[in-house]
Amino acid sequence: MTTLITDISNISDEHEKTMSAALPVYAKKRRPESLVAAYLLYCLILCRQTNGGLVWADIDKLVPKADMVSDLAKKVGWPTGQHGKPFPKGINIGGIVLHAGISHSKGLVCATISRSPIGIDLQVIPKMPPIRMLRIAKRFHPDEYSRLSTIDKSRLAGTFTRLWACKESALKLDGTGLSTPLSSFCVEPDGTCVINGRPAIIYVKNLHRAYLSFAQWL
Repeated sequence: MTTLITDISNISDEHEKTMSAALPVYAKKRRPESLVAAYLLYCLILCRQTNGGLVWADIDKLVPKADMVSDLAKKVGWPTGQHGKPFPKGINIGGIVLHAGISHSKGLVCATISRSPIGIDLQVIPKMPPIRMLRIAKRFHPDEYSRLSTIDKSRLAGTFTRLWACKESALKLDGTGLSTPLSSFCVEPDGTCVINGRPAIIYVKNLHRAYLSFAQWL
């Protein structure tokens, strides 16, 4: 698995226009985060390396690949599943099937490719009152809400965000998105869950102000 992640808070208008011009219309969204996520994913598909781990991307070095990204985009397109998952059946590149995922949160953007199905989610720790977090958490599985409700308030924001990222990554792996109720499956403390009858394992990276979660089938 290889993941590119970047902070686009200081991205230039020129870079944004260059990346936008390289993408097919159906890969563009209104928000810059979505545009950059699609561009990062195409860059990953170009390199085809699935053992690179987590890499902080330098946009200045990726923008010059715009012509190659454009050529690739014309070949492979931007197919999406019923609930918006990009390349739901994978991407066949020279006989190698790559699976993809993208996510973004408050200026942080990431994209991933893997040899096996993958769901990823990135969540920046929000600045919100604990009572609001617990109100949102009532939509989670009862066991998850029970765990969150007993956590010290000083740790709640991080724990809540980590769990939210885990649940979102599982939903993206399954391809059903929020059409599957958040309360219908439980992410256990060991990172396992069963979503729509299929067992999955979830791994999480702590990025200090955010959590990046990866879900794969067991």
